[in-house]
Amino acid sequence: MAATEEQRHDVERLLANMPEIGEYRRMTPEEALAIARQDFSVGYALTAGMMSGTYGGTLARGDWRRALRQMLGVPGVAAMESFRDDFWWGKSDISIRLCPESAAFSGNCEVRGRASEEEKQIVLDRIRALPGVGTIYFEDAKHALVVVRHAQWLDSRRYADSSRMSEAFHVKFTGTWDFSRIEKTFTELPGVAKVVRDASPWRATMSQDERGDQADHGAG
Repeated sequence: MAATEEQRHDVERLLANMPEIGEYRRMTPEEALAIARQDFSVGYALTAGMMSGTYGGTLARGDWRRALRQMLGVPGVAAMESFRDDFWWGKSDISIRLCPESAAFSGNCEVRGRASEEEKQIVLDRIRALPGVGTIYFEDAKHALVVVRHAQWLDSRRYADSSRMSEAFHVKFTGTWDFSRIEKTFTELPGVAKVVRDASPWRATMSQDERGDQADHGAG
């Protein structure tokens, strides 16, 4: 059952008065989906229709665990997701994530195992052929596990081993690049799980005007 208007007002009132909550706003279903799909284990099972009535924001200093537990107990709140800044934010522009050993979703990676060395080489050759490519990093599954356990700090215990972690190519561009075209090109290749931006999904959903306004107010 969807939250009532009164419940939404209660959530907004609580968000506005919690010192642990920084900037926040109500998001469109498409914006919320872009963030939720960062979660490798469930992202492919979600749709925009499931993401209505979602709020996104940043955490400030304080007892985050207490604040998140309090929010989860509010009538009308179905779920909470929190994450730290990702290791790759600022170091790379996009990541091309390869099929893991044990896939948690259907699609290109269902019942097939990790991308082969031949498939990796094809992906790497395609990356090198892109215009504006600067630096290419390869991330193995063990490093990916360390990264995701840091980012998913509140629930890191569910990331127990590297078998479900994707190896990935992370790409930093020196020139212009078109995410939509890159995504279409690489998601069609065997061995590729998905293509994502290596940037804060919260910031990526904000318009330039919003970012400018918040920068004027000292938002980090």
